[in-house]
Amino acid sequence: MSDIPVPTAISAEVTGTKLKIICSETLQPTRMPPNTVFTVHVGGRAWEIQGVGLDEKTIRLMLSIPVPYGQVVQVSYAKPTPFSAPGTLTENLRSRAGDLTSFTNMAVTNNTPSPTPDPTPVLHSVTVINSQLELIYTDADDKLSADHTAPASAFSVRSAGNADIRVQHVTVLDKKVTLTLSRLVLGGEMLRLSYNKPDSGNNVIQDAAGHAAQGFTDQTVSNPTPDNIPPTFESATMVSSNQLKINFNDASSLAEKQTAPETAFKVFSATGPAISVEHVDVSGKTVTLTLSRPRNVAGGETFRLTYNKPESGDMLRDMAGNQVDGFQDRAVINQALDRTAPVFDAATVSGRDLVLTYTDAGSLDQTHAPGAAAFAVSSSSGVAIGVDSVVVDATTKTVTLHLNRDVDRGEAVSVSYTKPAGDNVLQDAAGND
Repeated sequence: MSDIPVPTAISAEVTGTKLKIICSETLQPTRMPPNTVFTVHVGGRAWEIQGVGLDEKTIRLMLSIPVPYGQVVQVSYAKPTPFSAPGTLTENLRSRAGDLTSFTNMAVTNNTPSPTPDPTPVLHSVTVINSQLELIYTDADDKLSADHTAPASAFSVRSAGNADIRVQHVTVLDKKVTLTLSRLVLGGEMLRLSYNKPDSGNNVIQDAAGHAAQGFTDQTVSNPTPDNIPPTFESATMVSSNQLKINFNDASSLAEKQTAPETAFKVFSATGPAISVEHVDVSGKTVTLTLSRPRNVAGGETFRLTYNKPESGDMLRDMAGNQVDGFQDRAVINQALDRTAPVFDAATVSGRDLVLTYTDAGSLDQTHAPGAAAFAVSSSSGVAIGVDSVVVDATTKTVTLHLNRDVDRGEAVSVSYTKPAGDNVLQDAAGND
């Protein structure tokens, strides 16, 4: 008979979402039991367990919600029933001497620190440009919550001498709230903005910690000098085998909707067969034309570009409505074909945002981004962290994964990317995966 005692739980402590149970003996790294063999109660209420980990004498439970400061915490363990099938492993925690003894309502030391006061977000400025009205907030620590923000109906926009302007959509990024208005705002037009904070529910302007911003009435809106200058042609470049990018110089971005049709553009080849435009895509100050055939790289094919501005209807214009003038017979730069794929450079995490940085000669393709399922993120304890969304920034060459929980300061995190089948993969503008 072994003289090693059967393992027992001797103490437990919790900080935020991390609960540790200290045992009397080293436990063997066998198959871990399911989360359901443990129960955690905080202030008498059951607390969800997301994962279980093991480190010698320490059992680590990852909780779905942080334990608040000052709450009474208890943990229980019910030893699972062994599998009856011969040769299968018992999903149980054990040492060389035997199974971990069950225990009920063990007191857990609550080490979660007392929260420091976090002031509510404060409105700093309100500005309108064209049909976008931007509210900038200041906050001590947090960004504004993009998941639970106020509805469009909570805002009202009054224009001096004109009918009220309707708010069509509300978006939140960092500490900025952008209201998309139902019409363009003219230069010199005097606006007043009110925010009627909803009395109930969680859909209000708030920071990530849940502190709601105050409502306000008749806030003056800054209306800068209007943009009356149309975009001007800057350059045209063949950036891949069948894509031609046209860059424009303008104070704002080009309008992505109701842009010029394919037939408005003419591409001429001095040395190759006829070529036509099959698709037009607008992003920022760049128009990308997808051509009907690839260019002849070896032959040094040269191109000329013409844009015939339509007399009415859809056409190239900026966000202020200024129309792009037509142009004739512009030279196209036929740059070397990019055959080098983006290379992973670094990964950083802050809160719920994990940012992957890539190096590439060009820019990343943000129109064919992979889905969240292509990425796997896990903590140092081996517990998976869900990926809610993926955002690719073409210019900065970054991929931001929005996680389903905050990453604690000092917590080690691993990330993997499995290239999916199909066209929605990480790639550069030239199509290199």
